[in-house]
Amino acid sequence: MKRILSALFALFLVQTTASASEECWQTVTTNVFLWHCAAEHLPAKGAEDFALQLMVVKGKKSLLVFDSGSTAKVGEAAAKAIRDKFGTTPVWIVDGQPRPEHVMGNIGFARVYTANQADQKDFANRILAGKQTADLMGDRCTRCVEIVGEQIGKEAVAGTEPLKPLGVLTGKSGHFGYYDSDWVRWKYQLLPQLQSEQALVARNADLGVFWVNSLVQPRRVPNLLDGDFLKQIAFLGKQVYDKTPPVYYVSSYGVLNPDWIKRNFDYFSGLQEQIYIAMERGDNEVEIIDELTKSLKEKHPDLTDKEVEVHQLNVQRIFHQMEDSNF
Repeated sequence: MKRILSALFALFLVQTTASASEECWQTVTTNVFLWHCAAEHLPAKGAEDFALQLMVVKGKKSLLVFDSGSTAKVGEAAAKAIRDKFGTTPVWIVDGQPRPEHVMGNIGFARVYTANQADQKDFANRILAGKQTADLMGDRCTRCVEIVGEQIGKEAVAGTEPLKPLGVLTGKSGHFGYYDSDWVRWKYQLLPQLQSEQALVARNADLGVFWVNSLVQPRRVPNLLDGDFLKQIAFLGKQVYDKTPPVYYVSSYGVLNPDWIKRNFDYFSGLQEQIYIAMERGDNEVEIIDELTKSLKEKHPDLTDKEVEVHQLNVQRIFHQMEDSNF
């Protein structure tokens, strides 16, 4: 009787674990999936900004994973979830941009997908990134770990260390098929200064999927971060007026309703216009920030402190970029 109960209990645990694991996945198409449980492996204060979703594409011979997570723990958790779901199928990783929330999980994937520490450097050959992204990760990502630790806690980044991609994409556009024939159908573009120094987007016409990185945010106050606002507006405008839009826009925040593209476009282009008018009127930076904060609060009375802070930083960044362009 005890053996029967033990067997039933073990079966219950397996089923419960499988059920919990499946809750971390969203199926976009029969070949495209999203893993969205990064927040479970981060402290609460890091969840909003650092818990990005990973897109996993199933090919004939291998998996293509877009981004790797923000810490070693997140990367390991994602890699284990991918192994649980897809077995021992080999993976390729695409690092979308050099910001740490996109790439610091590389080492976690390497630890799951390699037999020992000596093999981890070889795993870097299976990580693809634009040349500028790879170079920046090599130059500064030791400091990245410290910066993220200061923001979300040192314990959260324990075991995190840089793993620079060795699959370097040198062209401004192309496809991943150079590395694996499974990925010929994916066309990528490397875009400068939209949020960071370089961002990668990728499109697959056969699957009807356009991965837009984190360049479109499902937030009423999208964050410009370190981007050039004119380039951001141009990128968004191109998607707004795309005559042959994809079936699915997939981002670091999940599958997007296309309306978010227009909302992001309207927000940034609207800020540009309002700041220009205020500058022509002779208003200074503080006056413009106060005025546009008041304007947004009137439109959205329930703004959070975080949204107000992001909005004010956006205004400040755009003001300085416009100021620098004036003679």
